[in-house]
Amino acid sequence: MFRIVTRLLSLIGASLLVGCASPHRAPASPGLDLRAGGSPSGAQARAMARAEADADRARQLLESAIARDPFDGPTFNNLGALHFAAGRVRDAALAFAEARRLMPGAPEPRANLAMALEQAGLFDEAAEAYAAALECNPRHWPAILGLARLEGLTRSGSAEHVARLDLIAREAPDPAWRAWASGAARQEPTRP
Repeated sequence: MFRIVTRLLSLIGASLLVGCASPHRAPASPGLDLRAGGSPSGAQARAMARAEADADRARQLLESAIARDPFDGPTFNNLGALHFAAGRVRDAALAFAEARRLMPGAPEPRANLAMALEQAGLFDEAAEAYAAALECNPRHWPAILGLARLEGLTRSGSAEHVARLDLIAREAPDPAWRAWASGAARQEPTRP
């Protein structure tokens, strides 16, 4: 993990926004997963409720909650989401990495870290983080969707990618993702 975060820190100045190269663009990102850890603490719930109206105050509330309980993984996850939404990818990755450490069996901080790494153009590291989320929960849709979208950029045509597209086309909870996967799967020649 230290290697990934160190590399992210060194490359963050050159972070990239990348679109899908295929004529079938993926729907918007599956979104950061804030459900980690069950019901939020009082400070965490107040912080997330104020995030849209007052991001600085929300950040202060989350940081205050972390100061009181530095082992609260879900609060680190939510702080990462707040940083990510504000475009602070480096800070988001650091918070997600800490949430991942504090929440060893939770897929949410791993998938969120993957999105931050992907945003920074660290595609191999992002794929590893998505895979780690799927090891925690093979049916974690944000990780399935994110990995399929990333594979479309970097490894399209692999048997695993085609199988993932087929799963999304059949079972994704969002019809836009099902339609995207159906179109992308028709365009993919299978490679061994």
